[in-house]
Amino acid sequence: GAMGGYAAVEKHLARLAALGITAIELMPLAQFPGDRNWGYDGVLHYAPQSSYGTPEQLKHLIDTAHGVGLMVILDVVYNHFGPDGNYLGSYAKEFFRSDLHTPWGDAIDFRRPQVRDFFVDNALMWLLEYRIDGLRMDAVHAIRDET
Repeated sequence: GAMGGYAAVEKHLARLAALGITAIELMPLAQFPGDRNWGYDGVLHYAPQSSYGTPEQLKHLIDTAHGVGLMVILDVVYNHFGPDGNYLGSYAKEFFRSDLHTPWGDAIDFRRPQVRDFFVDNALMWLLEYRIDGLRMDAVHAIRDET
């Protein structure tokens, strides 16, 4: 990306660790439309934002952080999909609840086991495949499951 992406972050990790910082938090990385965004409008949860670099570059960033003693926390957005580029509602309407809305659109239907599995598996992907140390979950008040 224009700001340097995953590779540019690596340049600052040793300095952060030298200051006594023990963890960094990455903003949400689910693929979103466009090149720059806060990351809270992701539409492809299993694809790290490509304008920041490749999945391999993201893994290298995380490994480099670990190498200097930093934990890596990832902000994840499991309460909604971004409004632009989200085609899931067109092909899998049962993924959403028509009876419950959030400030970002129809609520995701966490009552369905396959929907819960989608997000649990996504969390496991970040933790196991990318070696993220922890997840910060955005707007958990908007994740509703009465089952």
